[in-house]
Amino acid sequence: MTVRNDQELNRYSISVRDFEKTIEFLKEALGKSSCSVIIESLLMSTIICYCRPFSSNERGKGAKATSKIQLESFSDITESERTLHEKCMAVRNKAIAHAEWTNNPTKRDSETNVICSRAYSLTSDQIDWQALLTLTDKLRKQCHNFRADFLMKKRLLGPYN
Repeated sequence: MTVRNDQELNRYSISVRDFEKTIEFLKEALGKSSCSVIIESLLMSTIICYCRPFSSNERGKGAKATSKIQLESFSDITESERTLHEKCMAVRNKAIAHAEWTNNPTKRDSETNVICSRAYSLTSDQIDWQALLTLTDKLRKQCHNFRADFLMKKRLLGPYN
């Protein structure tokens, strides 16, 4: 992958920070018991920060950064990592950023009028958090390399290129 302009450089720079926060949150969560509201909030923050680079952000003519990055921009992504990425994006879109019924089902008992519901929980989801930590670190390192390559090219070509 080659960063082509300052807007892409800016998006990769923002992404590095998001990936670093993802790693921090995951390391903290992995060292704790899985039954706590603190763990749930750390895992929610993990998903938000991991997915943010891949979600549409700034748009329009005056945007200082490209809207998002693509997983396809990164090298050596395995099929299991791609599947993990897609699962994280789906969780973000369907259970965290939006509360779709499938992940937060409720129903009313027609005889008793009692409402039953089940709230979505990241601690009960089947996300391999250790694998996400490894994937995120891989993406973070590649973002650093993309930025370094761009800056080196700019230095070699001069300030007007």
